[in-house]
Amino acid sequence: MAEAFNLPVVSHLIPEVHVHLIGAIPNGLTVEYMPWLTRLFEEVPQPVNGELAMPSAPGLGLNFNRQTIDRYGVA
Repeated sequence: MAEAFNLPVVSHLIPEVHVHLIGAIPNGLTVEYMPWLTRLFEEVPQPVNGELAMPSAPGLGLNFNRQTIDRYGVA
């Protein structure tokens, strides 16, 4: 709908997922970078020259960090 009205799309939070959304649409403008979940994943998209690098792994390109899951998990 935003594209139909020539409006940009800007993400809010979860840059690990939103980098794919904003990169896939022609009117994607900005990915808000709040690295709050970096410990949850083994690798996350990193800023390179002011832009988030798109992961090349299949799917979202995210794998959970087992140590973090074990540390904060509830049995």
